[in-house]
Amino acid sequence: MESFMRQILKRIVETLVVIFGNCIYAFGIAMFILPSGLITGGTTGIALFVNDVFHTPVTVFVFVFNTIMFLIGFFAFGWKFAANTIVSTFSYPIALELITRLLGGYRITDDLILCTVFGGICIGAAIGLVIRMGASTGGMDIPPLILNKYFKIPVSSSIYVFDMLILLLQVFHSTGEQVLYGILLVIVYSAVLDKCLMLGTPKMQIKVVSSHIDEIRTAVLKDIDRGVTLLNSETGFLRNNTMMLLTVVSMRELAKTEKLIHEVDPDAFVIINKVSEVSGRGFSSKKRYLKQTGDVEGQREDQMTLQQLKYALTIADCGSMNEAAKQLFISQPSLSETMKELETEIGLDIFLRSNRGIVITPEGEEFLGYARQVTEQFGLLQSKYIDKKVKEKFSVSTQHYTFAVKAFVETVKQTGMEQYEFAVHETTTISVIENVKNFKSEIGVLYENDFNEKVMNKIIREHGLEFIELFSCDTYVYLWSGHPLAKQEVISMEELDAYPCLSFDQGEHHSLYLAEEMKSTYDYKRLIKANDRATLLNLMIGLNAYTLCSGIICEELNGSDYMAIPLKETEKMRIGYVKRKGAKVSHIGEIYIEELKKYRENVM
Repeated sequence: MESFMRQILKRIVETLVVIFGNCIYAFGIAMFILPSGLITGGTTGIALFVNDVFHTPVTVFVFVFNTIMFLIGFFAFGWKFAANTIVSTFSYPIALELITRLLGGYRITDDLILCTVFGGICIGAAIGLVIRMGASTGGMDIPPLILNKYFKIPVSSSIYVFDMLILLLQVFHSTGEQVLYGILLVIVYSAVLDKCLMLGTPKMQIKVVSSHIDEIRTAVLKDIDRGVTLLNSETGFLRNNTMMLLTVVSMRELAKTEKLIHEVDPDAFVIINKVSEVSGRGFSSKKRYLKQTGDVEGQREDQMTLQQLKYALTIADCGSMNEAAKQLFISQPSLSETMKELETEIGLDIFLRSNRGIVITPEGEEFLGYARQVTEQFGLLQSKYIDKKVKEKFSVSTQHYTFAVKAFVETVKQTGMEQYEFAVHETTTISVIENVKNFKSEIGVLYENDFNEKVMNKIIREHGLEFIELFSCDTYVYLWSGHPLAKQEVISMEELDAYPCLSFDQGEHHSLYLAEEMKSTYDYKRLIKANDRATLLNLMIGLNAYTLCSGIICEELNGSDYMAIPLKETEKMRIGYVKRKGAKVSHIGEIYIEELKKYRENVM
């Protein structure tokens, strides 16, 4: 109810402003233009021409012409625009008639230059004021708005051209002096209109490229209290993938922001641009006018909500609109409608819908990554200031390595469960990379070798990540202690042909380059895929199967029933981790990496 009343009050204020703007317009025409015999553009200029030729009263023609333009505007912009413009359609001719009748005999000045200047100021200010309310003064203001909507032609430029054409109509019924003053009048109110549309406190757009971008991001969010956006970028000379930070601050915040950036990174590359106004965190809630374009955009209230982001993330996690609706305890049609509103708001499709379910678009993946970050940040704020309890999050994604899980266990033991919320994901190779890219995990553990190196590095770079090698090791055959080959000191591929080879299923991304096991190009006689480590271990025992690995054994987790034997046709595995390029690893992340490094000593 409170929100509804605010909307009503807002509408009343906008209507009053539109009426006031039209009164200013009528005052300028009645007190400066008509008494001095000046010619002008716009609806009034056409009315003066018609009056000279057909002796039709100016106010009558304005009323009829405005009504016609109103109907055109209704079909072009819809009911909301029409609702605002209808006020101008009637208020301007009424105000002009009243002022003419009440003050028609009074002249403020006979000086043509003063009449031209102040008449131009009144007209320009009036049109600018009304347009900024999302309406128009009607009449000849509507064609420029149509051109702006469909062809992105600046409103002030269109009005200037139309007005010059209207002046030409009046040339044959005016003196040369009147024409010159008319041109000056158009120039004055076009300039005033342009300034009115650009009116606003200047803001400074800042772009930053730095190897410490995550620290700068945190500092801007915390110390300046401005929203930031991270953009994937590529350096021009070395063509390295990096992150660029984009933010907008006020003029008084500029010096503080620059100082803060250079305190974090003295070598940061900083670009600063001036904008007239911006919407978003810490600024106005409405879209305004950017100095770079001069275009006029329709006013619109922000519609994206935290609830919509949570709904989108739930759909992505469930993989189904119906299942997400059940978890959220809302109807499926309601959830679908909410997602349509969100997709319309951001201007892209997050999900592709079909009878088989939903598929996340590439653009949607990127959006959901940012959405997840927003909801996590909100969760931290809520826990700190509302729930009064803080738990930092630390998550790891890894290929199916026992030692990576063991390192995670030791990290948890060192830090404790009271302060942190932990998550570990044993998953496919591509999921490891995507989880780090989308902020689901801070660190991802995987390997490279001579075969997959080029492809893996390309995928990692394209996801805005970097690979850091921890250690290198030979290839080993991993099997259970009762296997017929378990007592050999070394095993060849020919000896293994008699037994099933086990491989972790990579799902739809089943490229040989993404395989977790070495020798992915080998022509295996028997191959079985599994999607979790427990199943794989059971198959080893039940089928005398094997897999290829790093040779690092963690008996604490898998027990003593398994062993690793060197493979005769060995290849080097380079085991390491991926993280977001340029991002600083958290304190707990550094602890985890140190635990991983300890396994250098265990390389067989």
